[in-house]
Amino acid sequence: MCCIARDTSEWRSQAGSGGDHASISALRDGSADTLLVPKQDVRIDLLVPSDRATRCLYKGVARYWSARVGDELVKGIVWAYPAPIPECPKIENLLSFYNENVDIFVDGVQEERPKTRWS
Repeated sequence: MCCIARDTSEWRSQAGSGGDHASISALRDGSADTLLVPKQDVRIDLLVPSDRATRCLYKGVARYWSARVGDELVKGIVWAYPAPIPECPKIENLLSFYNENVDIFVDGVQEERPKTRWS
């Protein structure tokens, strides 16, 4: 199930994205809240597309990107559903960072990294 709640917090990640923009949080059953960010609010120039794709019965096909952070390439750290299934249109053109593996700050406060199967 895909439960969406709007949030207007300021956010940034250590993967070179963020700012004073509205974000959207998607709540997943059995795992940590996920920060979903409008694509236009992300430094796409720092992302490298991956060939990886996965399918969720509830959302559709996810595509993945790696992030260039300084001289390091952090593989598979960002994902999105560029063409979600018709029942879940609110997530189209939103990117999500594996908050288990990046530092995320909301309103200037660093979020605790959740411990999940993606950690």
